[in-house]
Amino acid sequence: SPVVNVRSAERRFLDEFLVMLADGFKMRKHGRRGGPKDRLVRLDGDMIVWTAVRPSFRLSERGGVAVADITEVRRTFAGRLRPANVAEDRCLSLISKARAVDLELPDSEVRELCHDGFSLLVKFGPPVTTKPSTPSSRGVDPLGRPRTPPRTRERIPSIDHDME
Repeated sequence: SPVVNVRSAERRFLDEFLVMLADGFKMRKHGRRGGPKDRLVRLDGDMIVWTAVRPSFRLSERGGVAVADITEVRRTFAGRLRPANVAEDRCLSLISKARAVDLELPDSEVRELCHDGFSLLVKFGPPVTTKPSTPSSRGVDPLGRPRTPPRTRERIPSIDHDME
């Protein structure tokens, strides 16, 4: 049936988009405060997250929105006015119940790819991971980097009790 074929084509496209999204897309995020900033946008579990392209230690360098909270993906800026130096065909907004995330893409082709991909991600939901928690999966942080083991403190002898 044609409906099944469309659905399987959408699924294949979404699977390919998820592979690309795992590495992340470089975008310029136009935030509520301050000027636009380059960000790496990717999927982390059930969250679309953005991090600084050149990470620093500031907490404001990372943010995100849950896929389940996104109600619409628009080909425009929804949270603020589009600056005159940003072409309309490079704008994309992820609209949730609480906010709109305005993104500027490098060109119209990438904008269309991301619009279709994010729209399908919202439609079908993020992939379900059913991996049990194993020691190896607990040894990585949410970004997939190895966690450092906790430091062990050596007991320092007390002059009064341990040394004679």
